[in-house]
Amino acid sequence: VNVQIPLTIPAMKRSPNVNDIVISEFFLNANKSDSTQFNFVEFYNGSTDTLVLDKCTFGKTSDTDGSAEFGAIELPPNEALVVGEAETADIEGVYKYTESLPAFVKSSSSIVLQCDGAILDSLYYGKADSLITSPIPVHTATSGVRKSTQLNIELWDKRDEPNSWCTDAPTPGVIYACRN
Repeated sequence: VNVQIPLTIPAMKRSPNVNDIVISEFFLNANKSDSTQFNFVEFYNGSTDTLVLDKCTFGKTSDTDGSAEFGAIELPPNEALVVGEAETADIEGVYKYTESLPAFVKSSSSIVLQCDGAILDSLYYGKADSLITSPIPVHTATSGVRKSTQLNIELWDKRDEPNSWCTDAPTPGVIYACRN
């Protein structure tokens, strides 16, 4: 006799390690005249544990000056946390408003996530330069259409490759990745 019993084991709560949490989407070109749009960065917990994002920041560089702090937030496994600038944006409980969202350059810049001084994830987006020859793509607004940059979560381990990313309509809080 073969008996299978499903068993749900509660996730452990802990601080994140490198590759536990990644930048999964960003939208830095919101139309200020459209109240439904706002700049945001989305983080995805790909671990099997609930991550406690205490003493975590994200900004343009590893220097925490000018970075935004998370505060004590718990992010369950396989869920996304959206951090942005619009206080009125409430996306199904996954959105966290920050008054000090870093002023990311919309054409090319870096996003760096760190906790307790350790860099957990970072990316460079926009234009190629002498140091970064294959940046993550970023959409430039044309005809009023604005798109976010999204990670294909199935290519999570290749997220530093531009082909792992796409641009499409923003989907904050939803792991979507431009699937047609």
